[in-house]
Amino acid sequence: MSNVVPIRKALPRVEVVGASGEWVVRIIETDQEITRSFDLESFALSFAEGQRIRLHLDKVVRLRTLLRLGNLRAATVMAHGCA
Repeated sequence: MSNVVPIRKALPRVEVVGASGEWVVRIIETDQEITRSFDLESFALSFAEGQRIRLHLDKVVRLRTLLRLGNLRAATVMAHGCA
């Protein structure tokens, strides 16, 4: 799978971010990072929630994209579940 990136000793988490009309879910596990993209926010949130349950996590991290001085930056917004 081309969207699986091996990493070392990361803390598991699930992130969701919307950018350019696309929703991306990033699943970080102990030894790998996987990303999936979705056209609909509801599909992305549903997938993220399923991954949160699978990994026994308390929350999904929602990333909000901000446009500042022509640079795209992400601000982390912690949320319980996907709501």
